[in-house]
Amino acid sequence: MRAEAEARERAERAEAAARRQREADAKAEADRKAKADAQQAEKAEKEAVEAAAATEPEPGSAEFEWIRWMTVIQVRYRLPVPLTPQTIKREVLPAVSADKTWSLACRQAKRTMTTRVGQVTNEAQQIRDVVRALSSRFR
Repeated sequence: MRAEAEARERAERAEAAARRQREADAKAEADRKAKADAQQAEKAEKEAVEAAAATEPEPGSAEFEWIRWMTVIQVRYRLPVPLTPQTIKREVLPAVSADKTWSLACRQAKRTMTTRVGQVTNEAQQIRDVVRALSSRFR
C-alpha cells in the first residue's frame, strides 16, 4: 500500500514537472514569436520609410507633402500600404467612429483644415504657410 502511494506521488511529481516544463516551453516560444513579430514590423516600417524616401519628389511640392504625410500616417497607425479611399472607408473610418476621442479629434482637425484650405491661393508662399500650419497641427 505504501509502495503504491509512493509510486503515485512520484508519478504526480513527474507529471507536475512535465507540465511546468511544457508551460515554460510555451512561454519561451510565445516570447520568441512576439520578438520575431516586433522585428518584422520594425523592418516593414523601415522599408516603407526607405521606399517613400527613394521615390520622393521635390521637397516643398504638394506631392512631396502628400507622400510624406501618408507615410507618417501609415507607419504610425500600421495601416495597409497603399492607403486608398477604399481601405480608408473599410478600415480607418469604422475604427475612428467607434472611438469617441478619435472622432472628436478628427472633427477638430477637419475644422482646422477646412479653415486653412479656404485660405489657399495660387501664391506658392501662401500655400507653404498653410502646409506648415497644418503640419504643426498634426505633430
